[in-house]
Amino acid sequence: MYMEQPEGFNDGAGRVCKLKRSMYGLKQAPRVWNQVLTDYLASVGFKQVESDHCVFINETTKAVIAVWVDDLIIMARIIDINQIKQQLTQRFQIKYLGELKHFFGIHVIRDRLQGTLALSQENYLRTIVHRFGMSEDTKITSTPLVTGTKLIKATEEDELVYQKMYQSMVGSLMYAMISTS
Repeated sequence: MYMEQPEGFNDGAGRVCKLKRSMYGLKQAPRVWNQVLTDYLASVGFKQVESDHCVFINETTKAVIAVWVDDLIIMARIIDINQIKQQLTQRFQIKYLGELKHFFGIHVIRDRLQGTLALSQENYLRTIVHRFGMSEDTKITSTPLVTGTKLIKATEEDELVYQKMYQSMVGSLMYAMISTS
């Protein structure tokens, strides 16, 4: 990768600089970061899962690391988590944010006494309800149409007034459905 000499460093000779490593903001920076992280995790005993390249498993300790860009979720015994954090600190500057409570709008509820882990998107769904002008007091029904309603196919002359809103509603609900499946 070559770049023009940056302002303040230009010697007027019309030369360019060759980058020896990736810089934040370059279009190939995410790929380089992913490769650096993948190589490092492999060097400390993690194997990338074939079905999802953002998940890494250490088969010895059964520790799992899920990656989203530069955020890592570590799932393991507490002793293994501390060791993984120490290994990551040796290579990268990290900030430990504590036990996972929220991730991508998904609320994580953990009950250590009962040994359960639950995911909730209640806040996201409330946001959808408000975005589309519905009330939280809206009555829930299994089908929004009166039983027996006859539907007819729209013709080219019919104006599809709510098409974009409908697509947005369905897309929002599908995100909720897919992200916690």
